Amino acid sequence: MPTHGPVIVNFDGCPSGVSDAAESTYGCQHEGMETDVTPAQFREQWARIARMAREEGRNPDALGSALYHNININEDRGKALEESKTFLDTYYTSKFSPAFVEGWTVAGTPAQCIAELRDYVAAGLTHVSLRLTSWDQRGQLKRFLTEVAPALSGGR
Repeated sequence: MPTHGPVIVNFDGCPSGVSDAAESTYGCQHEGMETDVTPAQFREQWARIARMAREEGRNPDALGSALYHNININEDRGKALEESKTFLDTYYTSKFSPAFVEGWTVAGTPAQCIAELRDYVAAGLTHVSLRLTSWDQRGQLKRFLTEVAPALSGGR
């Protein structure tokens, strides 16, 4: 008989949050959530989900959480965000606002990217999925693996 792992549900583009009813399903019926909000918004949403899980007799520590986000490593944060906007606009055939792209993208020097990603981990996220929003995919991957990831791995 086929089995599957935990069901992680995606908030899918709800930077301002979701309804209490929707959050209740994450805390009561699913194994976690995937989101693309700020660390502060996540912390607030996750606290509500954990409370709802406890109310349903579930252990909130057993729930998983994931961030679906973008990254562009560049010594010039402005250029990183500009390239990310062009990349995302092309990918989605859309015209995102610069503010939306900035909220959905970790960008700048390796140190800036590390700090932003650590903010998410400190907020309680347990998994991060990153899209490289650069035309130089191989260069970005190499930079991520050599300049950012080691600082996030905790020496592992």
